[in-house]
Amino acid sequence: TFEGLTSRPYPFKCQGRQPWERYRESNCESDPRVFPRAASNVYYSQTRSALDIRDGGKEQAGRQDALINWLNPHPNLQGLRSVAKLIPDWEKRTEIYQNLVEEAVRQFGLPEDVTRNAVIEAIKANGSDREANSYRSGGNSQHEILISEWPVLSSKRSIKSAFLQTRPFLTKGVWPESYCQPFEQITLIDRLREVRALVGFRRMRPDNSATEVEVDLGQGLDWLPGIDTFGEGIFVKLSESYVSSWEGRVQLLLAERMSQLREACIRWGRDPADVYASPRFIALHTLAHGLLRRLAFDAGYSSTSIRERIYCSLGGDRAAGILLYTSEGDSEGSLGGLVRQGDLSRFLGTLQRALADLSWCSADPVCGEMEHQGVDGMNAAACHACALVGETSCAFNNSLLDRRLLVGSIDGRIPGLFGGLTSEAS
Repeated sequence: TFEGLTSRPYPFKCQGRQPWERYRESNCESDPRVFPRAASNVYYSQTRSALDIRDGGKEQAGRQDALINWLNPHPNLQGLRSVAKLIPDWEKRTEIYQNLVEEAVRQFGLPEDVTRNAVIEAIKANGSDREANSYRSGGNSQHEILISEWPVLSSKRSIKSAFLQTRPFLTKGVWPESYCQPFEQITLIDRLREVRALVGFRRMRPDNSATEVEVDLGQGLDWLPGIDTFGEGIFVKLSESYVSSWEGRVQLLLAERMSQLREACIRWGRDPADVYASPRFIALHTLAHGLLRRLAFDAGYSSTSIRERIYCSLGGDRAAGILLYTSEGDSEGSLGGLVRQGDLSRFLGTLQRALADLSWCSADPVCGEMEHQGVDGMNAAACHACALVGETSCAFNNSLLDRRLLVGSIDGRIPGLFGGLTSEAS
């Protein structure tokens, strides 16, 4: 009988290992629990994804290595470690180590975010702990990975290496002036390599209310299960001056909404919350969804096979860009359809149609006037009819979307980032 199947005791214990690990002795005494096989709350993966930019970013990689070698014997490091032991939340109190960060920025010219993370890891490191968990240290969050990729992808020089081949094109002189102001550069990526690693998973709920289980069950292993894939993509770089000017106009108007989103981002582990709960990120993310939906009609790939990477930073080295790409396990690479759509003459039409699509929704005016919808109320004017995409395409659970930040609100209270372009697009 199936009666009481999910609560009855079982005559065996947990094996204490993961399916991807070899057999090993275990002292785990936990009792197994039964869930329906198709239950969606059994397993929420926590992954990290990185592009292979080693050859394309030799200069920055060399400076990062030099920074680490410079930090380890630094005379102030030991004193900072002693202070860190006395103050539990020392990482949040940046004034403790800010002088060392500023000195390192002057010395090596790396972005402040990257330098700060290196300093924090140097303070944390101590001998065996650093060696045992080397794969967890040094810019390991998804945001830090993206920020390290930004200088390479946004560069104005082409790159031709084994796993990264780019062709950047400036829009000025090719596109109409009204589109050149917000869109600075389009980079065609003929070949890329993406590495995806599983760093943990959660049960029952995907947010921070559930404990994240490490892939090695706390055994201190120095490797992660992962795969590498190959593909192609289109990188869109927005003008920093244009985005910053728009941000200044909407910051106060959206202050209350951003405060609510910041709390939601903390609950869901979107770190740093200040970046993800910002008008800049939400506008970039919504634009990526609009372009992704439009490209699916023309590029030869299904919408679920096109993925997004959002490059957004509010620090000293600001970033505003989008990468739409596809990557498959086949080592032969890509079909070429996506890159062909990125040609400047073609992509302008794609962009215009995407903005026209986002300017209205079949569920309007209801959708356009919504303040809270979607996962934990993190979406505003965004629904399945206008902005949501396939689960495999979005890295943020189809959350943090709002068409109003792109095309403006119905009542005219919120100016859109591309408000002046939507009339042209339609």
